[in-house]
Amino acid sequence: MGQKKNSKIILIVIILLVMLILLTGIAYTFFATDLLKSNKDLFFKYITQIADEKEGFFENQLSQYFKRQKNTPYNNEGTFALNVTSENGEPKEYEKVNQFNISFSGVTDQENQSLEQNISLNYSDEVAFPFSYRQIKDAIGLQTKYVGNKYVTIETDKLQNQNIDEIDGANNLVKAKEKIAKLTQFPFNKEEWKQVQETYIKVISDQLQDSQFTKIEENNKKGYKLTIQAEQIKNIEIQILETLKNDQMTLDKINQYMEEQNISTKITTNTIDNQIKDIQRNTSSEEENYEITVFEEKGKTTKILLTTQEVELNIEKKKEDNSLQYTISMETIGEDDNNRISFQANYIGLKDLQNVAENYEIEIEAQMPNYLIAIDTSNSNQASDKMIYKYQFNNQINFTDTVNIEEFSDDNAMILNNYENEQVSNFLQQVVERIQFVNQQQMEELGVAEDENPLTKMLDPIVGGMFSYPTRNNGKY
Repeated sequence: MGQKKNSKIILIVIILLVMLILLTGIAYTFFATDLLKSNKDLFFKYITQIADEKEGFFENQLSQYFKRQKNTPYNNEGTFALNVTSENGEPKEYEKVNQFNISFSGVTDQENQSLEQNISLNYSDEVAFPFSYRQIKDAIGLQTKYVGNKYVTIETDKLQNQNIDEIDGANNLVKAKEKIAKLTQFPFNKEEWKQVQETYIKVISDQLQDSQFTKIEENNKKGYKLTIQAEQIKNIEIQILETLKNDQMTLDKINQYMEEQNISTKITTNTIDNQIKDIQRNTSSEEENYEITVFEEKGKTTKILLTTQEVELNIEKKKEDNSLQYTISMETIGEDDNNRISFQANYIGLKDLQNVAENYEIEIEAQMPNYLIAIDTSNSNQASDKMIYKYQFNNQINFTDTVNIEEFSDDNAMILNNYENEQVSNFLQQVVERIQFVNQQQMEELGVAEDENPLTKMLDPIVGGMFSYPTRNNGKY
């Protein structure tokens, strides 16, 4: 019940934040200075600044970095790892996971659609599974010494003209690329989008009173806070839908986009009326307040904080001369489910754009439910009420003039498109059996079962319902 309530609260707050950010931008021009001193005006100035092309939350230095990656070849080297701890130390079941890491190095030339990475699954100092990945335009290949010296290669651009049902992964890759291309097609031109922004920011602003906005200070940062109740958010949703019902241009663009995504549903005035009725029927006796606070420092937005009684969502940016850090964190607070998840991205070297260090970190703090803690109180060294999962991805980028990536040929690759379906199926079956055999040998060297490969276990906290807890075995965890 608590999880459903939390999910609903998170959804309501995120909906409002998206409305404030994505449907704004034009308002920033109107509030270009702080001469208008009302807290409401300043709140909208800094919340809409997030989407501004020049002054926005997304730094121009970072945009230039990503642009250079597209236009300039580079070498790279990095690692990916997971470290799991608890309040009582390292959980025994994650000992091998904490020793495991993935290392990689290689070269990339995005402009010419080419890259090569040498990757190693490092289970310990003595046990590793190395392999190479190479992409030349639409051809992708994998090679490992445990299978052979040649790359096993698929030309994905030719799959649609061939009946290679056995290569499900490659077919799915082609479909995924097509779907992503469709999803990124923005249906509005510049003038149309300006009209949408001007229309819907007014709808939102008109529903909010000056008394709902207050000014605060935190760590030398000024903040402007909006306090709003669930019933008022519902009214804003209704007013937006009422406006959309009479906004034929926006309706046509949305339906055009949905049709391009192969979504058969069409939004009409009737469907909007039905949605409004659903919102009106969804009554709640709760009068909980929701708070959205936007912080600024030296005239630029640096932090957004969304708070309810059960959830706190924080989005923050820190910038120095040669480095940039983004942090997104969410914490749920309850009697039996105090959990926190955070994502942090760090970039060092953005000033010169020659050698850039990328560091990404996901940290999950999972509060173990009280019923699990209470199961075994006789062995306090085994039971723990909090698990901490920390994923770390580090990548060092060095831009260069040229890189050398060898083309695929009959000498270095087995191109599956050139073989009959039955041959491909038999070959891939042999590859799978060979890798399974190597995995069995390596897991034996590690002293774990064949199905306890640390690579699969490191995804448990995310795949297994976001948070994983130690399992009980004979009264122990």
